[in-house]
Amino acid sequence: MPRPRHLYPQELAKIAQANSQPRVARPAVPSVTIVVLTLDRLHLTRRCIESIYAHSDYPFALLIHDDGSQPETLAYLQELQATYANVQLDIPPTHTGHIIARNRAFAQVQTDYILSLDNDMICHRGFLRELMTCVMQHDADFVSPLRLDLHSRVWAFAPELIRTENESVLEIARWFHDLPLEYVQSFFATTDVATNFIAGGAGLFSRAAFQACGGFDEGYLGGFEDLDFSLKLVERGYTVWATPRAVLTHDDEWLPETDADVQYARSRYDAQKIMHPAEYFKARWGVDVLPTKYRVSFEQRLERKLEAARP
Repeated sequence: MPRPRHLYPQELAKIAQANSQPRVARPAVPSVTIVVLTLDRLHLTRRCIESIYAHSDYPFALLIHDDGSQPETLAYLQELQATYANVQLDIPPTHTGHIIARNRAFAQVQTDYILSLDNDMICHRGFLRELMTCVMQHDADFVSPLRLDLHSRVWAFAPELIRTENESVLEIARWFHDLPLEYVQSFFATTDVATNFIAGGAGLFSRAAFQACGGFDEGYLGGFEDLDFSLKLVERGYTVWATPRAVLTHDDEWLPETDADVQYARSRYDAQKIMHPAEYFKARWGVDVLPTKYRVSFEQRLERKLEAARP
């Protein structure tokens, strides 16, 4: 195993913070709906759904909101609905984009909490039970799971919005990135930690708190809406709790398997397309969220996916 890197001062501060925040059991047992957005990439959707059912040990409803998939994906989703009694399937007639789709899906939920998952997430054993345990022990409105990359290294734990580049840029600091899971969990063996960012595609939301914060701003169209939402929740005095015992794998390295997947990649990783929401964010909050390094990252990811799809 590679030797763990030295921790950043901010990471050491989170460890100190966790040690001063003991977990205290609470009696309430809240209800939860898992909301999964789908748009083609059937191989990812199938794997995500299978991991949910394989590793959930807390009662849940499952709402799948499809945003314009091809018939093969729709046939799979309809088969799921026929197989599982707790599945609700929502297939609107027109494509809206993920922000509007997520707002519409959340609006249909009647449970206390909503676990929002993109279909490139893979759930690990006990993920839902640990998220809901964190809710009950901290009376939490928002909870962030620990995310691994495909190589089983920590992709992010307790990510945080921070100012960089002389305060001119707002970005998500992926604390504990690239460290072994066991190494990070050992620091937080009996505690959780508070932070200020909740990911739209991998986060647990109190339905009431989500509504109180006004939902996701649909003016963003193609990104940064969860950064905007996180700033709004902090303005209203909410905290995001992060627990290392609820583990997901984030497959950011997925490759297209169909022509529809290629079209998805072209749209999702279009560096020019993402500039509009970045400008919208800057107009609202006065800070840049798309420095050059992120535009280059988008371009590189798209090229890798398109290269893999070429005959």
